[in-house]
Amino acid sequence: MSSDEIRDMAVNFRKAIIALKQLPPVITKGYLEKFPRGTCGCTSDLFMYYLLQKGINSEYWKGDFSFNGISVIHGWLKVGNDYLDLTADQFNYHNELNFSELIYMNMDEYPLMPYLRNVEKGIGCQGMLKANIKEYNLIIDVMENGYSEERIIRSTFNLN
Repeated sequence: MSSDEIRDMAVNFRKAIIALKQLPPVITKGYLEKFPRGTCGCTSDLFMYYLLQKGINSEYWKGDFSFNGISVIHGWLKVGNDYLDLTADQFNYHNELNFSELIYMNMDEYPLMPYLRNVEKGIGCQGMLKANIKEYNLIIDVMENGYSEERIIRSTFNLN
């Protein structure tokens, strides 16, 4: 699969998450409600699973992101020799930082690298798919069928 196709899948995955944030809080409570802040591990795990379903292998990577005295663990994917980060914009809380919503580029050019320490291959967030299967299925539904609040609410609450 080409890099452009993988980028398109990532863009559509992220767009589906953003669309789902419009739903009532009773549906988006938790992972979807917080996206992108603090959801790098979960988002990376869910997208890694999505890629695997398409026959594309990826690895989970992590590092300690530090800026202005704040340090948090950040996670992203490695696909071939490229890093794919669906949540880098969560760090745009400071005027000096302006990361793209989606980063997919050669790992040597990864713009978060100057802020990262202890970068290593990780194991992801164990159990994220199981814990967030409902959200994953909603994301896939929106990617395949488009966003329809009525359809999603009916499906979520079994109101057929």
